[in-house]
Amino acid sequence: MKIAEGLRDEFRKGAAQRDEHRQFPYEQCDLFRASGLLGLMVPREHGGYGGTFVDLMRVVIEVSSGDSNIGQM
Repeated sequence: MKIAEGLRDEFRKGAAQRDEHRQFPYEQCDLFRASGLLGLMVPREHGGYGGTFVDLMRVVIEVSSGDSNIGQM
């Protein structure tokens, strides 16, 4: 969750401006990708975190609290 909390804080910066100007969050998507959280539901034996559905929802909620548009992806 610490990774998601860090992303939340980063995503919050400029979220209103991106939304107002209908800008796609390219940099934020790159940060999300680099965080490794895309592998949250991938089993550990395949290089992921081995997370549960509950873990996924916690990450989505955390990230969405910084920028709801990113949480929808």
